[in-house]
Amino acid sequence: MEEIFYNRRGTFSVRKRTEYSIYLVLSALLVFIQLFIAHYSNRRIDEEIAYHGKALSSYAWELDYQGVKQYMSLAVNSYAYGRARFFDMSTNRIQGDVSGKKPNRIDSFLMELGVLRSTEKEVELFHGDELIGILTIESYNRYVYWQFYLFLVYILVFFITYLIMNLARARQFLEERVKLRTADLEEEVNSRLKAEENLRMTLDSIGEGVISTDRDGIITGINPVARQMINISLKDAIGRLLEDVLDIRNDEMGSKRENPFRDILEMGSLNHVKGHSRTLVSRSGEKYLIVESGTPIRSQKGELMGIVLVIRDMTGEFKLQKQLEHSQRMDAVGQLAGGIAHDFNNMLGGILGSSELLESYIGDNDMAVQMNRLIHETTERAAELTRQLLAFSRKGGIEHTPVDLHDVIAATASLLERTIDRRIEIHIDLKAEHSEIFGDSSMIQNVIINLGINASHAIAGSGNLSLSTRNTYFDEDYCRSSPFEIEPGAYLELAVEDDGSGMSEEVKNHIFEPFFTTKTQGKGTGLGLAMVYGTVKQHQGEIRVYSEVGKGTSFILSFPLLEISSQKKVTDEVTPPPGTETILVVDDIDIMRLTARGYLEEAGYTVITAEDGYEAIDIFSRDPSGIDLVIVDMIMPRMSGKECFFELRKISPSLPVILSSGFVNNDDFRIMKLKGLSGSISKPYRGRELVKLVYNVLHRENIPPV
Repeated sequence: MEEIFYNRRGTFSVRKRTEYSIYLVLSALLVFIQLFIAHYSNRRIDEEIAYHGKALSSYAWELDYQGVKQYMSLAVNSYAYGRARFFDMSTNRIQGDVSGKKPNRIDSFLMELGVLRSTEKEVELFHGDELIGILTIESYNRYVYWQFYLFLVYILVFFITYLIMNLARARQFLEERVKLRTADLEEEVNSRLKAEENLRMTLDSIGEGVISTDRDGIITGINPVARQMINISLKDAIGRLLEDVLDIRNDEMGSKRENPFRDILEMGSLNHVKGHSRTLVSRSGEKYLIVESGTPIRSQKGELMGIVLVIRDMTGEFKLQKQLEHSQRMDAVGQLAGGIAHDFNNMLGGILGSSELLESYIGDNDMAVQMNRLIHETTERAAELTRQLLAFSRKGGIEHTPVDLHDVIAATASLLERTIDRRIEIHIDLKAEHSEIFGDSSMIQNVIINLGINASHAIAGSGNLSLSTRNTYFDEDYCRSSPFEIEPGAYLELAVEDDGSGMSEEVKNHIFEPFFTTKTQGKGTGLGLAMVYGTVKQHQGEIRVYSEVGKGTSFILSFPLLEISSQKKVTDEVTPPPGTETILVVDDIDIMRLTARGYLEEAGYTVITAEDGYEAIDIFSRDPSGIDLVIVDMIMPRMSGKECFFELRKISPSLPVILSSGFVNNDDFRIMKLKGLSGSISKPYRGRELVKLVYNVLHRENIPPV
């Protein structure tokens, strides 16, 4: 992608310079604000201590040492000083020495790191011009917290900027690819037309409509294809003017086109214009998208004898061309999503992990808790956005997790209420006693949304949309007769019903075909119900449709029910006991290694990290028995996660291996599963998810399907 942008008039290099400039400005701004905070904090501490010195002058002059101590104690407690001392010049003795509270856990931790430092400052006390004493205060520069929060905000802004710039480059890359593909397709269509114009000059042996005229424009011949398109008999056509027989319009609803006979005579030929078609309206009212070509017929002496007009029906080809262009765009979006998902999920995983690990250090600082919660929630939303993008592009696959369909229906109904016409009433009737299935909640929600929106389009004005569930059982006879590959057992049925216009049998037979739509141009892609059909099949379910014109439509979706015993088992959230094993974490991203290490060490495990597959093989080969489990990233430089997995299994065939990645090629993932992959976890993950999976794999308990 970078080469394409660079080779097209320097676009890539300009965008790169812009991106680097933005990063440089952000970094410079961070440094400036950090320096300002450091300067401001030192000045502020000096002002505070000077203020205390003025306040103590009266006590010290009156030799009220009790008042001096009380004031210093108040100042130490109020400003969280480490220590305050008063040296009396009249007695040459320290008359007050007050120590503050011990630093809390976070302060102690930051002091060990050298981030939070203690400073000792003195201020002289005067009464008039007479020096009466010296006040010494030890204080902590806690303005470093401001610097820390600013740094977190900077990281978040940096990642958001990185994403925006990459999306901008990707958008231009996509536009360039579409233009190139479209141009190639147009050139191919044009060259094919020219070849056909030279080869197909007889009336009855080709598949295009061919009409020949004399020098006055009177039809002398017309082949069966042309007669069928115009809906005219040979007897009625021969001997009539070409312009009286043909009704060609510049577009579907445009004005009638000028006589092509004159165009051929004036221009010497009539050629198809790239990317442009006209509409032929037959005598029965049927419309065809056509392209025209023609050439004069001349005698050996060069005298004009007439013309030959070739009319080609492009209705189907133009439809296929649009479908191809749409498919190419979808494919490009899918490649884009897969390409950025891994890196983006690594970033989100680092932010989410750091945010979770930071919770134990924040304590009772309300501002810090609030800002950390904001970081956490923002990262969760960004992760959900990535999952939706992968699901749309069919790169994400199904997350095999327990899903309560009733919860999904409730959330989706709330969304539909704000989306469809408010005159349509949504009714919910959840009769199913058991409502948990295995599947992907996002994909199921998209199914309900598609069916709900389609239902709203079928309702003119006010109407009703119903979502209901019930439990049912499919026996072997029913499963054998079903067009879907389903297994006997308990199922959960979801019925989406409306009282709209309904469908005819002909329409109903095609509704699940890709690109089939009854909506007007630009109102629908014809992919919505195809996606519904594919999602139901991926969940090992079935879908049935009942509809009559004027009586509404019912879609009945059936999903295999999660066993009741499994439902109870899933809902019991048990915190795994502390671990004692040694785990090798392999990831090329520093922040992901640190995050995983922090999660696992908190859970009691010993953690070894490796930057890539080669380092992991080297570490493991030195002490295979000392490592109990390996967590490996899928996409890494030099050696991929798949290659590392097979090298590790060569050394120890029984070694438990967990795959961790933000994006996985389904073929590679399937091969690793067949070869004994112990488990998988998608980035960004939370600490409890990782710890629970590690515990289950090590103890061979409750391992979710991979």
